[in-house]
Amino acid sequence: HVTVNDQSQQYPAPLTIADLLERVGLANRPVAVELNQELVPRAQHGCTVVNDGDCLEVVSLTVEDDTTQMNSELGTRE
Repeated sequence: HVTVNDQSQQYPAPLTIADLLERVGLANRPVAVELNQELVPRAQHGCTVVNDGDCLEVVSLTVEDDTTQMNSELGTRE
């Protein structure tokens, strides 16, 4: 099991961050990803393996009507 934005998820192994983002429909979106409280650069998403028990936080910034919002992709923070 992997925890993504405080929600326990189960994905087939092996799984990279890029695989996970594709599965949740975020592969081509500007996102920041923390793996076990460490920011993972986008260039490393394809080679960073997510292991059983890992915790991820996936966040994107969006701009709507001159207001910047931070969206946690499995829940929204405004």
